[in-house]
Amino acid sequence: MDDKIALIVDDSKAACAVLGRLLKRFSINSHAVHSAELGLEYLKQHKPAIIFMDHSMPDMDGLEAVAIIRQQVDFATIPIYMFTAKSGHEYHEQVADAGANGVVSKTLEMQALKQVLTQHHLLAEHPNTEAHDDVMQEQRMQMWLESFLENKIMPNLAFRLDQSTRETREEMLQNSQKLYRDSLSFHMQQQKQLVNQLEAEKDSLAATYEWSRIKFNRRLTASLMVMLVVVGAFFALQWLSLQDYSQALEKRNANLVAQLQQVSQAQLQIANRLIPKPDETKDSAPRVKQIFNDSGQPVATVVSFSMDKSLIRARTDQGYFFNLIDGGIEHFDGPWYFAAQGCFGTRFIESEAGKIFRITNDELVYTPEDYKPSMKDVFSMIDKDGACIEKEFSVMAVPLLSNNAEITGLNSEALLLR
Repeated sequence: MDDKIALIVDDSKAACAVLGRLLKRFSINSHAVHSAELGLEYLKQHKPAIIFMDHSMPDMDGLEAVAIIRQQVDFATIPIYMFTAKSGHEYHEQVADAGANGVVSKTLEMQALKQVLTQHHLLAEHPNTEAHDDVMQEQRMQMWLESFLENKIMPNLAFRLDQSTRETREEMLQNSQKLYRDSLSFHMQQQKQLVNQLEAEKDSLAATYEWSRIKFNRRLTASLMVMLVVVGAFFALQWLSLQDYSQALEKRNANLVAQLQQVSQAQLQIANRLIPKPDETKDSAPRVKQIFNDSGQPVATVVSFSMDKSLIRARTDQGYFFNLIDGGIEHFDGPWYFAAQGCFGTRFIESEAGKIFRITNDELVYTPEDYKPSMKDVFSMIDKDGACIEKEFSVMAVPLLSNNAEITGLNSEALLLR
């Protein structure tokens, strides 16, 4: 406990200053805070000898703060006095219920303050209570005025302000209702006059409407007739144009047919001239019809030749195609694509399905016949130089598998033509 230290909790700086100076005369130092929350924060670090607590403060009043302080074991016995202008038996009961020791009036009677300090053994042996009485009297008057305004004038003003607000609101509500009733009555009269006027003009309006309808029908009939004439003329012109165009097309088709007949006759004559006689083509016709493996077994049938006979396209008995170039199966030099990073997994190439190729080290590979080319998401590829490249894109491709003779019908690259 901080000996001879008093805590003053009051939102009035003047009240804190006056009480602090009075306590100083009794050789008691004081610390002042200006809200109940700050007072609770102060008690977390300090333990004063006595606490003077104002009643009316913003957010939390003094009685609530006293109840919270009394819940703490360290402050269960510390003297706490309400420092307020409130009085009366009922208020003193509230103070006792909250846990405070009593009330010190903000009129600050020296004798009453001295009695409280003496009761808790805080009074000095020779207190200095004579100096600055004139200044203290003025400050006590200021503090009393603040307490009077806070506890007497302000509640009355608040009550009167609330009453005046209610009366003003009721008056405005009554005026609004009266204005609404007057406005409603006015509009109902206007509506009634309009209805009467419409009733009076009903026959005139009906006659006007009938005349307008007849006039509109006449105009509509005339417009439709004019439109029919225009449309008929248009279609007649179109019919004549189509007739002329059809005749022109017939003449043109007849000319084209005649020209086609002439061309066909010319082609027939040229073909007759170019077709060699049997004795002339006997030695020049290609004799190669099948392809044999190195064991002499037929493995494929020749499908076609290139113009210079340097490329032969053949088909195995299982339906797989391959090209022979200079006596060897065509070498695939294109890039390989992979659906995984690091050039790992199944190879894919851009090619048709059902073909046989030769790759590095004369290994035979093929693309499955029953696999149609489809779009594949590529994450890596091996280029023509054999380098693995990490790259993401899509390509139309088919799988490239190692040769299986049972599937392709070809198990050797050593092939002979006969």
